Amino acid sequence: MIQVHLSVPHVHRKMVHVQIRFTAPVKNPQLQLASWRPGRYEMGNFAKNVSHVLCLENGNTAKWKKTAKDQWEIECEAGSTIEFSYNYSALELNAGSTYANSKMLYVNPVNCIAFLPQNLDESYELNIVGNYNFLSTGIQSNGLQFHAKNFDELADTPFVACYEREVLSFIQDSIHFEVHFFGESTLDKHVLLEQIKKYTALQIDIFRGFPEPLERYAYLLHFTPHFMHHGVEHTTSTVIAMGPGDSFERIEKHNELLAICSHELFHTWNVKTLRPKDMVPYDFTRENYSQLGYVAEGVTTYYGDLCLIRSGIWNLENWKLSCEDWLNNHHKNYGRFSYSIADSSIDTWLDGYNAGVPWRKVSIYNEGALLTMYLDLLILLHSNGEKSMDDVMNSLFEKHALPHGNGYSANEYWDTIAHFGIANANEIREAMAESPCDFSKYLEDLFKDFGVILSWKNSIQPTEHLFGFSVDISQEKSIITSVAPHSAADWGGLWYDDEIIEVDGISVSKNVQFLLENSKQANIRFVRNKVEIETEIHFDPERPTIQKAEILWPNEPNALFKSWIGQRFK
Repeated sequence: MIQVHLSVPHVHRKMVHVQIRFTAPVKNPQLQLASWRPGRYEMGNFAKNVSHVLCLENGNTAKWKKTAKDQWEIECEAGSTIEFSYNYSALELNAGSTYANSKMLYVNPVNCIAFLPQNLDESYELNIVGNYNFLSTGIQSNGLQFHAKNFDELADTPFVACYEREVLSFIQDSIHFEVHFFGESTLDKHVLLEQIKKYTALQIDIFRGFPEPLERYAYLLHFTPHFMHHGVEHTTSTVIAMGPGDSFERIEKHNELLAICSHELFHTWNVKTLRPKDMVPYDFTRENYSQLGYVAEGVTTYYGDLCLIRSGIWNLENWKLSCEDWLNNHHKNYGRFSYSIADSSIDTWLDGYNAGVPWRKVSIYNEGALLTMYLDLLILLHSNGEKSMDDVMNSLFEKHALPHGNGYSANEYWDTIAHFGIANANEIREAMAESPCDFSKYLEDLFKDFGVILSWKNSIQPTEHLFGFSVDISQEKSIITSVAPHSAADWGGLWYDDEIIEVDGISVSKNVQFLLENSKQANIRFVRNKVEIETEIHFDPERPTIQKAEILWPNEPNALFKSWIGQRFK
């Protein structure tokens, strides 16, 4: 057994002291820190947070050296008792980090606890040193201690040791669910709990049971005083960080939290137990490339929101806003003409989750949700409402989910779609998943069979419908976030991240839309790379603009529409 002790000797330093005790399995063993964490398919390089490394062999100082950016080699004999310790910087609170303050210690073990690559199956005993009153985590614990059967389970078990918390719970299908609340918020916790119960029951029905042998699941919800929107899935839990905490009396903020909660629970099946073959098992030492991010994250994004309307939590207006949001994000991302969603999945490892170079790639979340919607509707149509993506995911889960399966390949995913009535599945795969593609026309045509009308209207924002660029004014600055190819803005020399400071000699704060409201041309002064530049833009009806998706639901829903947003169970 490998023993781990965690402590925070000096809270103000935001450092977690990590001590790992083990028996050297071989001469000169190596210790490895994970290069990435599940749930975020990019290199995390967590070793950059490590300092003050010390090593003892049988109580005496031992030599060590770094052999890679996140690897240490210890000079010792096999069978020696090794104590390897270091400090880990715990500055940032988000759903995938490690963080310490005077109220709590929040740890995501995968980013701060080193492991023995040659002993991944050895069990762990984790001890938190301190006077904390509570330990919140997804597996059974004893005071401030818990055990993990191997490193994979340890890496997948985030926890919060704290002095104060609030916990609500319920039982669904013999599974014990807990919702742990940390930080201040205006959230109505009991309303949230009742809503979680509803979509939980639906998701369990979709997969015909909770993944075995799980018996419990915990939501660890952090509320911050500043803006935050982040969630990370784990097998027995999810960590969600949301803020500002005083904004949850707004229904929009409440729904934002609901959507991320539903999304992360769906991951319990899709990703944590059913995942692409390329990620079975996880290799924490390098990139785990897969073209199937549109399944791992796209299917989950679609179902996370869909389950809210199908369980009766959301109404049609909420669902409309969600669908329109995906479509508008797609319309503003001109990477759809450049890069496929499959290749964009590979490239999360290249430039992370940032937008990256303009017009280069698409999102496995957003475009993945639209592709899943298209497949769901198509299967419903071809089966007259008898089959759907529910059946696809359930079939994949039964055949390929851990611990008995070994994941699914792209061929197995698309073969399963073909099995449920889509004879041209491979053509769809090539055209929509593995080639650059604008999904709008595909969905517009298919929606008609469900009585749904998708149209594109002029945006109400003058920058978008006159000149073809979008502006973010949330941070007291007017920053360009999108430029349509060959638009007036493009031809006028405006580009992503430019900060507009003047329109026709008038200083800009949050009033850029007002200043351009009735303009056919304008003199724009902006800052790029700390240099002020001036240009003139001219409205031209022949040039592309940024439009807005508008969805109209049927006044009298047909059977297919009801199957789409209904329970779908016989």
